[in-house]
Amino acid sequence: MEAALALVKDEPHLAWLRELHQRGTVLASVCTGSLVLAAAGLLVGRPATTHRDYLEKLAKTDGSVAVCEGVRYVDDGDVVTSAGVGRHRHGVAPGRPTRLGRGEEAATRLVSALRGALIG
Repeated sequence: MEAALALVKDEPHLAWLRELHQRGTVLASVCTGSLVLAAAGLLVGRPATTHRDYLEKLAKTDGSVAVCEGVRYVDDGDVVTSAGVGRHRHGVAPGRPTRLGRGEEAATRLVSALRGALIG
């Protein structure tokens, strides 16, 4: 969580996220990563979620965000936010890799990579 919170003030990182989004990249966040997306201005007027302990902080970061409490993830098309590391499998939005033409094997690999990066 602390690494994501540090990125909220990392302007080069925020600019990179905005550039990725402008190029059409689907962005996804896990846990407090939604605070980074909000700081980059990528959640303006969108529904989003974050770790339950940071819902209020998300609302304060960008008052236009429709903060969704009590959900595992919010899939808003080109931006997906997830409630927490323990729910990261759901954060990729079930079926999302399949809808993007990647297939179930790609979805499984993505979940495994997230688990390794976030937990181990």
